[in-house]
Amino acid sequence: MGQQGKPLIVLDNGNYGNWDESLGIYVDSGVLAAATVDIEDVPVTFTEAALRENILSEETIPTIFGKIKKWFSSLKALAFKDKVDYTTDIENTPTIPSSTSQLSNNSGFITNSVNDLVNYYLKSDTYTKTEVQGLVSAISSLRIESVATLPTTGESNVIYLIPRDPSETNNVKLEYIWIGSWEEIGSTEVDLTGYATTIYVDTALSGKANSTHTHNPSDINLSSTARFVTDAEKTTWNGKQDSLGFTPANSVHTHPSSDVTNFASSVRAVVLEGISFASGVAITATDTILSALGKIQKQITDLSTTVNREKSSNTVTTLCTTSHYHFIPIPKIKMCRE
Repeated sequence: MGQQGKPLIVLDNGNYGNWDESLGIYVDSGVLAAATVDIEDVPVTFTEAALRENILSEETIPTIFGKIKKWFSSLKALAFKDKVDYTTDIENTPTIPSSTSQLSNNSGFITNSVNDLVNYYLKSDTYTKTEVQGLVSAISSLRIESVATLPTTGESNVIYLIPRDPSETNNVKLEYIWIGSWEEIGSTEVDLTGYATTIYVDTALSGKANSTHTHNPSDINLSSTARFVTDAEKTTWNGKQDSLGFTPANSVHTHPSSDVTNFASSVRAVVLEGISFASGVAITATDTILSALGKIQKQITDLSTTVNREKSSNTVTTLCTTSHYHFIPIPKIKMCRE
């Protein structure tokens, strides 16, 4: 690449041509194209970059120099000093207080001149470390003494134990303290009423089985309704199914009519219990025999009340619903034709 980032060209005289931005043309560099170019002797024209950016691989020399110049021009004089005086070299530095009088005591710290001593003790009301240690060491520690009988007087820091009953072999004792007079504070006796002894527990558990255990057949009480079944008996029972010669049906099942003896006569002999004559509409494919017979009877009954014979004329007054009819050789009866 040549100056201004333009590619080098070879002029007619065999020299490299560099781009001249001001002339807008390539000018003779004076360097033969076949010769080795020494970049130390090649002048570089570049322009300072607009932004501070890192240089990248494969960038041109003018671009790289433009970025470097931008970084240097952005540095201030402070960057080139060995030592920095923050009072002169740094602008807008904060003022650091040099004494406590320049600080605001907004947390209420104690100062040399204290006016409010409401929450403070006077020296005469306090103890030194040595005085506190002396007071602590003077405190009598609590101790326990076992005696046969109570003395006339006692010490305030002692618990006295006396036997409850001289005949007690377990040495159960009563507790007393001295407060100017003797005060009983309790007994060491423990009421074990309701608690099981080791002997009682061992006796109660003797002969008892664990929650998870087994039994021998001889341990089971057998009866006529509860007894063991042998493998031979189970084999015999299982073989009874095969000896039947047929597959038994469930308790609830159906049979085809061919399996029923005298099916037709049995059906004809069934009493028409529950038949209804309330409806006389047309019979449909979904009607049962019982409902169909009921409809037929209803239609016949309704038809008989419609036909009205006049005794004198021996005619039928109402039978047809239309004007179409046929005469048949029965006197005075008209047959209807739709």
